[in-house]
Parts: sequence; C-alpha cells; structure tokens
Amino acid sequence: MENQTRNRFIIFAFVAAFLLLASGQVLAMGLGAPVINLKMKYSSRGKIGPVVFPHLTHQKVLKCEECHNPGTLNFEIRKQYGMGNDFHEKFCFPCHEKMDVPDGKVCTNCHKSEKKKKTALVK
Repeated sequence: MENQTRNRFIIFAFVAAFLLLASGQVLAMGLGAPVINLKMKYSSRGKIGPVVFPHLTHQKVLKCEECHNPGTLNFEIRKQYGMGNDFHEKFCFPCHEKMDVPDGKVCTNCHKSEKKKKTALVK
C-alpha cells in the first residue's frame, strides 16, 4: 500500500510540475493568464455565476490590441452590475456581434454556475 501511495504522489508531482511549467511558458510569452475569473479579478458581487474568461482561446483568434492598450483594457469599467454593465455593453457583446459568435449573448454561455465553473477552469 505504501508503494501505491508513493507512486500516486510521484505521478501527481510530475503532473503539477508540467502544469506549472506550461503556465509559466504562457506567461513568459506575454500572453497573460490562460483563463481569468472576471468576477474575482474585478471583485464583482453580482448574483449570477462568474465569467471564467477563456483568455488563451480568445488570443488564438484576436490580436492583443483589439482588447488591450499596453497593460489595461481598451475601455474603462465603471458599471459592473446588471445586464447593462460595461463588460456587456463595451466589450463582450460588441465583439461577439462583430465576430458573429453563435449565441454570443446567451448568459449561460459565459456565466458559469459553481458546478460548471470547475469544468471551465480545466478546459
């Protein structure tokens, strides 16, 4: 039984080291975090589930300048709550319309429940 525990620990250590190195590579390339929980990042207290923003997925199809000035977003965040918040009105919805994203304004496509949030972090 002790060997089994040790083997599991070794496998876990290798997986953890790989994930740490891979995330470090992404950050070293200047790409930022692969996923961003916007509710946590902006300390939002909204009732709906968080948007776990797939940053790396968006980077594969967009240029950084389409969303960012150096080190910041291309818009100021003043209103964080409600359907007409600045993320929806100034950022997400206009881009989803421009890029013709199917169901780009369907709440549950971006806002994940606590159960789905864990799955979204893995993808």
